[in-house]
Formats: sequence, C-alpha cells, structure tokens
Amino acid sequence: MAMLLHPLYLFDPERHDVYEWNYIYTDFQQYIKLYGEGIMGYDPKGDLHKEWMEKCNKELESIAYQNANDWPLLTKEKALSERTKQNPLSWWNICGKAAPKLRLIAMDILGLTTVASACERGWSSYGFVHLKLRNRLSMD
Repeated sequence: MAMLLHPLYLFDPERHDVYEWNYIYTDFQQYIKLYGEGIMGYDPKGDLHKEWMEKCNKELESIAYQNANDWPLLTKEKALSERTKQNPLSWWNICGKAAPKLRLIAMDILGLTTVASACERGWSSYGFVHLKLRNRLSMD
C-alpha cells in the first residue's frame, strides 16, 4: 500500500499501470473499503460507501495517469519535481490537494512508523518490571 501511494513509484513510467499490480491494487481496494467503514463510518451497503470507493479509485487513476483535466498544470509540474525532494508524507500534504480522499488515506498509511523501536521500548520497560528474580520474591 505504501509503495502504491509513494510519489516515487506512483509516477514511475515503468509502474504506470496500477492495475497491473494486482496484489497491491487488491489490498488497496480492501483498505479503502475498511477505511470507509471504520474511519468514515459509512454503511458498507449504503450509497455513501459506494460513492467513497468510486471517488478513491477515480483519484488514484487520475494521479497515476496524470490526467491533465484533474491536475492544474502548475500543480502537476510542482508535484512531479517535488516527488524526489520531499518525504512522501510532506509531498501528499502539499501536492495531494488534487485528490483529497486519496490524500487522507495516503497520509494515514505513509504516516505509520516502519520500525519496531516503540515496541522495543515497551518490552524493555516490561522487562525491568517483570524480572525473573522479582517474580520469585515472596512476602518473606
């Protein structure tokens, strides 16, 4: 998902057709469905949910194929030039205004941490509290 929404890969001519990335695109469809239900609160069988899915798909196509109608020329040129200079989260914040729904999803996914240091910190603290010696202590 992060690769699909990363500006470097999204505009790469070799990966131009997002529909050729079947496994990634299938995950994207599942995620926007869950995002619509969980975050947006749409009923999965309702019209708002279907409209949400259609708009997200249209925005993805618009960005991936760089449709001139959906992107003002200045924004498109800036987006293409800035994609190598900025981190993906900043890029979506600044240049992703042409796709507001997809921007929400991209910032949500690309904002996730990809390291385990937060977990390690928690486990380390837990280890200090629950030492083997301390667990064997009794009232005496």
